[in-house]
Parts: sequence; structure tokens; C-alpha cells
Amino acid sequence: MRVQGDIERNERGAMAIAIAIMTLVIGAVAMIVVDAGAIYEERRDLQTGAEFAALEVATRCAAGDLSCPDSVGAQPYADSRASANANDLAATVNAADIVFSPAECSGLPNEVRVTAHTEDAGPNVDGDTGTVDHWFARLFGNAGTAVSADACAAWGNPGGAGALPITFSVCEWDDMTGGGTVWGVYNIIYLHNTTGGGGDIGGNPNAGECEFGPGQDIDGSGDRGPGGFGYLESTNCYAEINAGGFVEGRPGTGNPQQVLGCSLGGVLHQQILIPIFDDLVDSSYCPGTHACYHIYGFASFYVEDVDFNGMPWANNENICASQDRCLGGWFDRFVSLEEGLDILNGGGGPDLGVYVVVLTG
Repeated sequence: MRVQGDIERNERGAMAIAIAIMTLVIGAVAMIVVDAGAIYEERRDLQTGAEFAALEVATRCAAGDLSCPDSVGAQPYADSRASANANDLAATVNAADIVFSPAECSGLPNEVRVTAHTEDAGPNVDGDTGTVDHWFARLFGNAGTAVSADACAAWGNPGGAGALPITFSVCEWDDMTGGGTVWGVYNIIYLHNTTGGGGDIGGNPNAGECEFGPGQDIDGSGDRGPGGFGYLESTNCYAEINAGGFVEGRPGTGNPQQVLGCSLGGVLHQQILIPIFDDLVDSSYCPGTHACYHIYGFASFYVEDVDFNGMPWANNENICASQDRCLGGWFDRFVSLEEGLDILNGGGGPDLGVYVVVLTG
């Protein structure tokens, strides 16, 4: 009889089957752990790259470096950003991966979606540079997987911002920038008051038609003042302001360090956001104050000089007459990715050269 031998052979066969099954199970687990982990890591890298690429394209559009929509022109910028933010420095974005005004994003007027794809920088065991190589899944016939990630970004003019608590006439902004076509030219802006007149204590001797002119009386009330700037209510030289609303003016024309809590270092030689007003309105809009302003939008001004009637806050005391208060510098286009500048809630304001870039998806 060979019963014992048959049993042994059967046991060996069963064990072989069990080992084979265990090998498959272990291989499957390894495939999930190693290969799936590699896919997850790649997708995370690509997501970061896609976000930076979308922000780069939106920033270039806002700054005027690209005449958007221009997927072909945007492709080198997006491709470079996506690769630079991958751990293996390998990702790719093609022109076809850049879509302006995409239906899948938030629906803002100026928006772009960028898709970043795998670009294999490793040994490329599967012969395909557009996939993540698999080491264990290859045993089951899957040598690599194509991975991608996308992100959306939008750009626009801020509808709300944290800004320096002064406001400046849109009429003179228009004169100094040629309606937003001339940037970087040195100009002097003067303190605004309600008495009119050029020169002493708040008038602009060069105001011209802006002395009591257009762009300062949208409601027809007759409340207008000389072009220039005036103080706003604030805390620690900072005010949260929305375009299209009214902001209370702060009486007094003294040293801004004392009146507004500003420091010279926080303003001098700084690019600052200035709210632009288009109407000086009466106290019925802002009870308890002598005046308030209707904010039109936001402009960016580089402060080169400060002259406040020869006060200690002054940097250059000779840019305006002895009794005047003024800032010297120039208006510039300005693109910001900072939080606190809003185009999502309340919409964007008018185009005064300041743009906000935000991720939207």
C-alpha cells in the first residue's frame, strides 16, 4: 500500500499551492503598498506643481507679461513651475493642459486651469516616460501608471483690501497715470481737505481740473474738495476697506505717526496700497464726522519721500511748500498673492493697476 506516500505527495502539493497563493497575496500587498504609495506621492507632487503653475500663469496674465488667453505662450512658465515643485524635478505641462475660462473652476472672468502630468525621471523600466514605474504590479502586467493633477487660479482687481488709511482722488490718479497707461513717473500727491484752494495746508497747486473737478462728486451733492489725499479712520495705520462703499474720514492734518499710528519705516520706501475715492460726501453718509469718502478702487504707490510740514516724520522736507503735507513717489502696476486682498467675495473693483491672484480650485 502507498497510502502514506500518497498523503505526503498530496501534502506537498497542497503546500505548493498554498505557497503560490501566499506569494500572490504578498505580491498583491506589496503592489498596493509600494506601487500605490508611489502613485500617491507622485500625485501629491503634481498637485503642488499644478498649483504653482496655475499661480504663475495667472500672475503673468495679471502683470501683462502674457496677453491672455494664450496657452502656447503660457506653456513654458507653467512647465517650469510644475517641474521645479516636483521632488524628482520632473513634471510636464503642455499647451493643451492650460485652459482659460474653464467650466470646472469657479467661473470668475479671468481664470485658468493647469494640468500637470508625470514625467519619469527614474530608470524608466516600462519604457514610457509619461508614467510612474511599477515594481510589483509589473508581475501582473501593469508596468506603469499615468498620473496627473490640476489646479485653478484667477486674477482680478481687488474689491476689498487692508490698506494705508489715506485716500486719494481718482481724478489726480487719472492725470498722473494717463488713465492707467503711464507708470513709474515721479509725482507728488497732496493732503486732501474740504476748503479748496491751491497751496497752503492741503491744496494741490497743480491740481488743475481736479481742484473741484470731475471724479469727485458722483452723487451730485456738490461736496467736493481739492485733489490729493486725506486721512481715514484706522487702527495702527491699517484699515479694512471695500471698493464701492463709504469710509469715514478722520479729522486733522497732523503727523501721521501721531494721528494714524503709522511708522516712517512702514511707509517710506514701501509699495503701499492706497484707496482711491471718487466722491467726497456729506455727513449724512457718515454720521458724526465732517466728511467721508466713496471708495472707487485701489492703486499701488511707491513712497520715495515724505513731507509733513517739516515735522520729524519727514524724509525730504523740500518736495512741497512749507505749509503743505505731501508724499512723493510713483504709481506702479502691482500683482499680489497676499491674503486679505479679495476678488472672491464681493467681486473685483475697477482696474487701477492693482491685481490679486488666488487659487480657486
